[in-house]
Amino acid sequence: MVKILQSAQRERCATILEQLKPQHSYSRRGFIDVRVFMLLGGVFWKNPLVRGDQEFMWSVLSKLSMESLFMLLPHLEEWVLQHAVPVQKDRACSYISREFEFCRDGRFDSFGRSSRVVFENRHWKGPNDMTVGIVVGIKGLHKGWEYRSGLDYHSKYKYWQTKAARREYAVLQKVANRGLISECSVWGELEKTEADWWLFTFNHGRTQSLAIVDYRGKRMWGTMCEDKMCYWDDVWELKTWRLGENDAFTKDWFRSGYDNLYESPIDSVEVISFRLRCGDGLF
Repeated sequence: MVKILQSAQRERCATILEQLKPQHSYSRRGFIDVRVFMLLGGVFWKNPLVRGDQEFMWSVLSKLSMESLFMLLPHLEEWVLQHAVPVQKDRACSYISREFEFCRDGRFDSFGRSSRVVFENRHWKGPNDMTVGIVVGIKGLHKGWEYRSGLDYHSKYKYWQTKAARREYAVLQKVANRGLISECSVWGELEKTEADWWLFTFNHGRTQSLAIVDYRGKRMWGTMCEDKMCYWDDVWELKTWRLGENDAFTKDWFRSGYDNLYESPIDSVEVISFRLRCGDGLF
């Protein structure tokens, strides 16, 4: 009976996905409020038939509004760990570099400028779908010389091998990290204590949004959020969530500029249910 119910729930989720038409390349692929999806499809990420299928799970996540997707992250530890595999250190860089949208004072830069952050590689790879998103393990901000040496195209492949050159590149990386933290202090949290961070990279069109989650420490933050780390005690009880050390959690944590630029979530159960009955698309 359990297997039958699990299969039925997966089919229900697939039916919902079929009603969502793809969006333009510069926007999210669909934007349905996760609460609506749960009312129609249940707690899908707990279903082994959904959670165990990376492609299908990413298909569901790609249809959620970014705010909903982010609210779901604390619930996804089991999914991440189920698909996590170690990466051989001699087959991977010591760092992971990501570009993200430039945002200041809650507004996105109209000139399309972006910032770059470089992390220390923890050599773990989580669930991934190159068109939707990638999850990898990180230790903190990169402090080594490797990334900066790769940017120096005049090194002629020899200079960077000297100890003096490596120290110089490490100093440049340290300066870059300080600049990043000065613009957004949350990055400094990665430097305070050791933690098994997971880096989520969400692709939407030509841009990326990043989220860092420490499941053991029960904290998270994303580039679409205000400059405060979010902590939780009970993932199901928002009253236990807080911003920083003492501030109560509010939806204002998500930058309004992001939603206005990328999303217009569907949040009506009645509308979706009607479309499902009629077999029409949602858009």
